[in-house]
Amino acid sequence: LNLFHDHVAWHLTYENYYKDKTNLLSGAKYKIVNGINERAMEYTQQFKDRILFNTDKTIHYNDGYFYDADKKLFSTKNMKLFGEHNYQNLCSVLTALKINGIDLNNLKQEFFDNFNPVEHRLEIIKKNNIIFVNDSISTIPEASIACFNAFKDKNIYAILGGYDKKNDMQELINYISTHKNIKFIALIGDVKDKLVNLLKEKKYTNFTICNNMQESVDLLYNKAILDSNAIITMSPAHASYGLYKNYLL
Repeated sequence: LNLFHDHVAWHLTYENYYKDKTNLLSGAKYKIVNGINERAMEYTQQFKDRILFNTDKTIHYNDGYFYDADKKLFSTKNMKLFGEHNYQNLCSVLTALKINGIDLNNLKQEFFDNFNPVEHRLEIIKKNNIIFVNDSISTIPEASIACFNAFKDKNIYAILGGYDKKNDMQELINYISTHKNIKFIALIGDVKDKLVNLLKEKKYTNFTICNNMQESVDLLYNKAILDSNAIITMSPAHASYGLYKNYLL
């Protein structure tokens, strides 16, 4: 689907990670690759039989609709799944179906509209007229940017931070400092001081350091309750090591 900076603690270098991940395609009968992810395209160019999605001539998403080349397939208007990155990823599934002989014209719009997104991925929780977004699986900056983009019409109050995986935060920090709808950020975890310095370099000052998750939620809730267009996001851009015993506790 994509190749982003991640897992360097295990693979030692990003270059190793890219090669190890794309090596999984070596034994695959069908090698389906995201045509708009430049790094994925670069590291799979040795596979001459790769099958692309997200290009004008293949299955792709654009402006509220899925297409097979220039043929319109389905709409996202009433889907419970949202976020442009999710729609782009869904194109890989449609590509796999088509390759395996499924006539996409036989797929009904209701199949897409009734699909419930998985937990912890842009999971919507409404409480006391405030929308909370549990996007806690988003442990890289690119995933947090995707979350923010999914709610670009909202005023965002965000929880950010955790364990420092040594990923490049610059693109995320640039996004935060240039989007006025990012109203306030609660910083947590080992990486908080590093994030403070990066945010200050961009003259962004609407943040505070919190000691734990409860403190972060309480702080942002008290701010968001006064904003009729508010949304509170937990899309931390970092892993939770050091903060929790495991993913559930």
